[in-house]
Amino acid sequence: MNILKDEHIYHLKIDSRAMALAYKEMGELNLHISREMDYLEWEAHKILESFLEKIKILDI
Repeated sequence: MNILKDEHIYHLKIDSRAMALAYKEMGELNLHISREMDYLEWEAHKILESFLEKIKILDI
């Protein structure tokens, strides 16, 4: 990282790096949430299928 004498520009460089790290963290969090949602959707599907079998609506 280049250290510039103009303090205002130096702070802009730090802010852009902080934003890049924040976007990376948000991306990783969104990926984790997406995986959890897929898992929960699959679990809900299994629960509904089991329920429908018990009330004899779905013949599997």
